[in-house]
Amino acid sequence: MTTIVYRDGIIAADTQISYDEELLKFNETKIVQTKQGDIIAGRGSCCGCDLFLAWYTKSNGEWKAKHGEFPFTQVIQPDDDFTCLVATKDGKLKLYDFYLNEQDVNLKDFFAIGSGAKTAYGALEKGATAVQAVKISMKYDLYSGGKVEYRSIPKYKKQ
Repeated sequence: MTTIVYRDGIIAADTQISYDEELLKFNETKIVQTKQGDIIAGRGSCCGCDLFLAWYTKSNGEWKAKHGEFPFTQVIQPDDDFTCLVATKDGKLKLYDFYLNEQDVNLKDFFAIGSGAKTAYGALEKGATAVQAVKISMKYDLYSGGKVEYRSIPKYKKQ
């Protein structure tokens, strides 16, 4: 549950954390930059996102090609659903899910994931920036809130 938005070289996200049906009103970062220079934004299970970050920084995204499925499937369950958006240091944008299915994201336009994505898409269609779209989603999505954080994508080039 969250809102993560990409537009014009910026990835933005809310910081609210929720657990099951309870809203825990504290801020947690959902966007990190790795030592390699990639930016990762996660939505869904905090445990899944943290394990993905550990895997990605250790393997640099190479596990799937060598070994198949997500290496932590014995630790977390598919109910711990998550999606991670990765902006690579060479300017590409990719999505990863629990099973490490990788999907390229088109950098020509805008993109949103999470529980507030539908509201964000409406705002983006009307010209909102990534940060503005997250702020608007936070007004209408129960599972998005807190503060807005954002990062610039390395080597962003409008296509």
